[in-house]
Amino acid sequence: MVAVHVSTHGGDIHEQISKSLELRNWIKRFDYYGNFYHCDGKVVNALQFDKSCNKETPWGSVYVRDGLLTFLNPKFVTKAP
Repeated sequence: MVAVHVSTHGGDIHEQISKSLELRNWIKRFDYYGNFYHCDGKVVNALQFDKSCNKETPWGSVYVRDGLLTFLNPKFVTKAP
């Protein structure tokens, strides 16, 4: 497995998964901590008005309710692009 993409559903599990993969020397590529409760049910409103529900990414502003993690396997990748 070259990479894993994880959608976390709470702050504690987000941190646990991140730390677990870092301890195994996986390379963190993306880490977008979620707005786990603040942005529930606000997709349309968030996209239009509540910018605190969005995260800036290399692809622009993205609505993030769940946390998002991407890690690269060090057996296949030596550093994050």
